Amino acid sequence: IGDLVQPIYDIIDILWKISLASVVVLKLETIYYEIFKMKLASILIFISLVTYLPYAFSKNMVTEALKKISKYTLLGLTFIYILLPGTILLSSAMSDYFEKEYKEPAVVRLNQSLDKLNKVKDDLFVMEQSKNIFNSKGGVVMRLELGKIFIKDIQFASESKIENNVLYVNKDELRKAIWDDEAIVSVEFDIAKPGESVRITPVKDVIEPRVKVEGRGGIFPGVLSKVDTVGEGKTIALKGMAVVTTGKIVGFQEGIVDMTGPGAEYTPFSKLNNLVIIAEPAEGIKQHEHEKAVRFIGFKAAKYLGELARNLQPEETKVYETKPLLEQIAQYPDLPKVGYVYMLQTQGLLHDTYVYGVDAKQIVPTILYPTEIMDGAIVSGNCVSACDKNPTYVHLNNGVIEELYEKHGKEINFLGVIITNENVYLADKERSSNWTAKFTKYLGLDAAIVSQEGFGNPDTDLIMNCNCLLYTSPS
Repeated sequence: IGDLVQPIYDIIDILWKISLASVVVLKLETIYYEIFKMKLASILIFISLVTYLPYAFSKNMVTEALKKISKYTLLGLTFIYILLPGTILLSSAMSDYFEKEYKEPAVVRLNQSLDKLNKVKDDLFVMEQSKNIFNSKGGVVMRLELGKIFIKDIQFASESKIENNVLYVNKDELRKAIWDDEAIVSVEFDIAKPGESVRITPVKDVIEPRVKVEGRGGIFPGVLSKVDTVGEGKTIALKGMAVVTTGKIVGFQEGIVDMTGPGAEYTPFSKLNNLVIIAEPAEGIKQHEHEKAVRFIGFKAAKYLGELARNLQPEETKVYETKPLLEQIAQYPDLPKVGYVYMLQTQGLLHDTYVYGVDAKQIVPTILYPTEIMDGAIVSGNCVSACDKNPTYVHLNNGVIEELYEKHGKEINFLGVIITNENVYLADKERSSNWTAKFTKYLGLDAAIVSQEGFGNPDTDLIMNCNCLLYTSPS
């Protein structure tokens, strides 16, 4: 701390001296212009010459005295019109020099030091939070408190806030918070409520706003928040509403949400209050760039709205907890050990899913705590196959995970989630299905629930996963 504080005192001392000198010079400058704004130079020159001329013709005590008057008059003239302005000019130049050479670099160093202190503070906070999850003999306990605030209406207003279960949205503030991509030329907003004679199309993604209020990381890690393991602490979700991204069609088979009529029965989003974003792309933009730009606008909007709930008290809170593997098995030794094989759409060409910000085409199967998914570890980049895709809302509110937690400790022992991808080439399919089966065996599962996203080509991945799970030796 001393190494940081001493330079700060040195900087303050230098700035004080510069400020004092500047005040004195400016005061003199003011007095100078107030007193000597008349043509004093002519008078002083006249006095100097008149008092010196007698001495040139006759040298006696009187002319000697007049000569001294002439001398001091000339010195006064020099001080007023040469030395004083020169001093002011020199002081101004020195002030500029010290400001550039000392003050500005000092301010930069001070800001850097403060940034370092803030980083240390943040790291200490993360370490303190991490202690809460390393409270079990066997390792990490993932305990997530998911708070819920129920949104019953959405209205546009001059201030963004949540009040009496109504979400008020300032369109200008929201637009500024989410739109900074030149790939998009306009962003507009609309509201669609259950029962209205409205059809929303073409839908790219649907996202539930959430905010991380305690614990490691933030919502949508690796996408909007820094890459950190999520799934513990406290998270607040805005229930009863969603952000829906739309605009010019990116690819065929994009989504439709009917808010009333027969079509409303076939989508869960017809039951929600939807904030619809209409994002129009620039001319000539490529499809994948268009999809990415709209995807990030949706995530940013969900994060912006979620932040409005950061300091609010949830109306309802549900706790989800998964212990380290050996402890979890020992907790319910008489219940069947069950895992969830979560197949993610990764065929490419707008059929994409992201795990902690990484395109899932690039991963091999791995294990996640179920609560990581509730904090946005998995998000959709899947624009097409509307009837058979999982938008981000579905990942956040995965019904299989919810049901498994409901039965956990009663009928089953829910150990965790194995995520795997859906590939295009046979070799990749074989690798992923083999690894998936390997993990189920490693966990010692008695049963696995498998869910598929998409249809057609992914049917092969589903069959291969099931086939490998049926046999003890993956092949």
